[in-house]
Amino acid sequence: MSISDKQFKTLHKGLNMGGKMGGFTVDAKTGKAAISGVVVANAKGERQVPASVVSAGSIKDYHADNRETFHADPKKHLGGWNPGGGKDVSLDTPRVLTGDKKIKAKYGDNVAAADAMTSALDIGIQQKQDAVFRLDDYQTVNTGIDADAERR
Repeated sequence: MSISDKQFKTLHKGLNMGGKMGGFTVDAKTGKAAISGVVVANAKGERQVPASVVSAGSIKDYHADNRETFHADPKKHLGGWNPGGGKDVSLDTPRVLTGDKKIKAKYGDNVAAADAMTSALDIGIQQKQDAVFRLDDYQTVNTGIDADAERR
């Protein structure tokens, strides 16, 4: 894994938005930001860190603790989400779905994007997630379930 200390500091800044919502989704090997597709979190391995104490070091530690997860599934990303308002920050190992290449080649970008959204929503429901996130237009799309109630 070759995410630099400087990149971890930048990721922390992305979470620390002065009490406002913030987050990141980056390639777990390079630290390069995911800019297209649909992000769906994995319920297993999610770590809640109080927003008041999250740091570049805690993000780096989470990354190191999940090294095997990132190695086993190269599609996993390093993710962080701060809903704002002083709540806990979620660190996780999401996947970014971009649509099947065969569908994209045959039917074009719009159909591939719809395929990615359908797959992401299916996975999100299976993982008991409230929502998925569209990177292309920064929109949260609800799965239709109350994840907190489902996890109880």
